[in-house]
This record gives sequence, C-alpha cells and structure tokens, in this order.
Amino acid sequence: MNKIDLVRDYLVLICSFSTDPTAFLRFVQPSAQWVEYPNAVTPQTKIRDLAATLQGAQAGRKLLGAQTITVENWFESGDQLVVEGLWTGTVAADVGKFHQGQTLVAHLAMVFTFEDGKIARQVNYDCYQPF
Repeated sequence: MNKIDLVRDYLVLICSFSTDPTAFLRFVQPSAQWVEYPNAVTPQTKIRDLAATLQGAQAGRKLLGAQTITVENWFESGDQLVVEGLWTGTVAADVGKFHQGQTLVAHLAMVFTFEDGKIARQVNYDCYQPF
C-alpha cells in the first residue's frame, strides 16, 4: 500500500475512535510515537506511545459524538508524508467548557514518518478555531 492510501485508511480508523491495538498495528509500527505540539486543547507538548494513544482515543470518545478529517493537501518526500487538513468534532455531552452539540474545528498539519511501510512517527500541529 502506498503512503497516501495507508494514511487515508489510518485517518478513517482515527475518526472511528478505535481503541483496538490490532487495528492500529495494520498502519503503525509497534514502537510508533505520536507527538502533539501545544494547542488550545493540549497546552503542553505530548509524546505518546501506542498505549497512550489508545487511551486518548477512549477519552476523545467520551467528549465527542463524531469527528472527521478532511485532507486538503498531501506532500510526499522520501520516508515522510505531510498532510494538511481540516478536523471537525461534534461535542457529545457537556464537559467543562464544551457543550453538547458544539462543533469544534482545527486546521491540521500532520507529518508522518515511515519505516518498513508503516507509520513510525506522527507529529501534529493542530490550530483550533476559537471555541
């Protein structure tokens, strides 16, 4: 599978809030690393392994009823793929400063690094619209 098709299918998995490690391992290396730089939701840089990423998906499912990622551009160079896109999430329940039915929007830049045909590292630069 080429990098674009792999990431496209991986993003579908992400949007489903999957917490199935086997499903993730179709796309990522067991030692994969996720880096999220500070943004309106995550105030400090977070570096996660697969277990922490799955916990994050579970937490996301408690807050959101649905989420989508629309890819606007792909940029491929060597073992890296950069994705520019738009994320939207619909809040499922009143939680903290979020209200049921509220739509959250973030502009995304994601950098994927591949090893042996799978994602070894994902770096996110999420820019949330005010909420």
